[in-house]
Amino acid sequence: MQYIIIALRRILRVIASPIMIGVLFLLVILFGYSAIRMHMRLQYVKQVTEEKKEELERIEEKEEELVSSLDFLRTERGQEEELHNRFRITQPGESLILIVDSKEDDAEEPKRRKFFLWRWLGID
Repeated sequence: MQYIIIALRRILRVIASPIMIGVLFLLVILFGYSAIRMHMRLQYVKQVTEEKKEELERIEEKEEELVSSLDFLRTERGQEEELHNRFRITQPGESLILIVDSKEDDAEEPKRRKFFLWRWLGID
């Protein structure tokens, strides 16, 4: 029985020694640092995942638009409208009226900035 008590005291002395406490302290710091790094990586992965999900949603919306446009262009009416819109092609018997806005503001001569001395003296 005394041998067991003596052995336990030796083990406690080794565990409670300053060297062992320092080693355990370093292990705690090392594991804590590793846990923090893993947490930061997890946050980064979550952020990237969210960005990729949003990008995927935008791409899927664009795909839906393109598929509907493609389906429309497969019809005769869609092809006709696309030709009218892009190339201004008319069918026999149709006429094309092109309305051009006249820009009166562009017709005026742009005002030039005068030299500050001429403006001060009132000279044109």
